[in-house]
Amino acid sequence: YLSDSSSPAALTSAFVARGAVKSFAARTDFYSAFRNKGLTSFPTIDVSNGVGFAAAWEGFKGTTFPALNFASATSLSSAWINSTSLTSVPAIQAPVCTNFTSAWNGNTALATIDPNANFGESATGVNFLNVFRACTALESLPAGLDMSRGDDFRTAFYNCPSLTTIGSGVLLGTANGTATVNFTQAFLDCTGLTELPAGLDLSQGSSFSSAFNGCASLTTIGTGVLLGTASSNVNFISAFRTSGLTALPAGLDMSQGSLFNATFRDCTSLATIGTGVLLGTANATATVNYADTFNGCTNLTALPAGLDLSQGSDFNNAFNGCTSLTTIGTGVLLGTASTSVNFLNAFRACT
Repeated sequence: YLSDSSSPAALTSAFVARGAVKSFAARTDFYSAFRNKGLTSFPTIDVSNGVGFAAAWEGFKGTTFPALNFASATSLSSAWINSTSLTSVPAIQAPVCTNFTSAWNGNTALATIDPNANFGESATGVNFLNVFRACTALESLPAGLDMSRGDDFRTAFYNCPSLTTIGSGVLLGTANGTATVNFTQAFLDCTGLTELPAGLDLSQGSSFSSAFNGCASLTTIGTGVLLGTASSNVNFISAFRTSGLTALPAGLDMSQGSLFNATFRDCTSLATIGTGVLLGTANATATVNYADTFNGCTNLTALPAGLDLSQGSDFNNAFNGCTSLTTIGTGVLLGTASTSVNFLNAFRACT
């Protein structure tokens, strides 16, 4: 196939246009096959027997790409990485693919994803690490997008500042079944994201560390959003740190959390914790860490009646700098189930 020492880009493009790649119908390994060839278009060809497509079209120069059938593919890792002119992901079919790591990473013109694309829907344990990282023009996750088989979404949408919407019925790791999905930094620095839509199911998550950190426009967590509710000992470290949240909605269930370090730190617009919000209440060992959880939440006015933080063992700086906090409601429980609790600077500078 075409190697990095092949003919110049124009000649390579001519070969592709004349159907030279049709001879690849029986090929199984497309590793770097068309990498950095200056191709501005690609024909619809039979790649159904292909298994590995790592970096196959890295640096592709075209604005569109055909909806190829990757029927046998198990890896599309970095397949289109740094294809900075590509504007959309077509309805590719990759039903058994388990590796989409960095597939479209760095595609700075990529604005849309076809919701009919098949991202490993017949596979298990699909890896979406960095899949759309730094796709700075990506506007939305379209309604019905199915990434349900994923178990690794680390930095999947990191630094997608134009991403404003997660559509209805988007599935992220819902078919995992083992409740070990990793959402660490999944939406980190998505500064345009405005809400987590009602009913968004992230119940299979075990780590949300910095998942929505830096989402400055994120004001709303919708009704019925599920965050790690099927898991246990969930990591929420810095999950919503410096986000634009204005309230934790009534009934928000983060009960399976064990690490809430800096979860809402410096959420300066957060004014309200709703009735029935659950933060670590399902932890059976009374070792929940609330260090810096609400540190710097300068608009928070009250800890509502009945707020149950009884499982906490560490409240170091938990409410430090909450300069608008005037009220601790009736029946608030702070570390009452634990035997040795750290309250160092817990309410410091609550002026």
